[in-house]
Amino acid sequence: MGTDIHAAPVPIVTGASSGIGLGITQALPEHGSRVVADLDRLKKLAKLNVLLATTEQFIEYAIVAEGASRLFVQIFGESAGHVRLVYGVQSLPIGAPVVAETIFEIV
Repeated sequence: MGTDIHAAPVPIVTGASSGIGLGITQALPEHGSRVVADLDRLKKLAKLNVLLATTEQFIEYAIVAEGASRLFVQIFGESAGHVRLVYGVQSLPIGAPVVAETIFEIV
């Protein structure tokens, strides 16, 4: 296929030994994607998208997303600066209150 791995996102799948994680791990390569199941290869968080199921009255999105950012700083250190976007949405899949989408630099 000739896909440049540096240009395309590489899925990181946790829980890849059973259930949904296993299904995703098996399906992605069939669609031309590489899968990284070794979390030790994560070098740095590059981007964090946070989606919050919320109401029109709630405006403290940044406070919720800050908790996720702080967690990644604890894991990767202070030099692990990243871009963060946060959105309030009406609903999320399976009734989840929060979805955090991440993009990592890998080694």
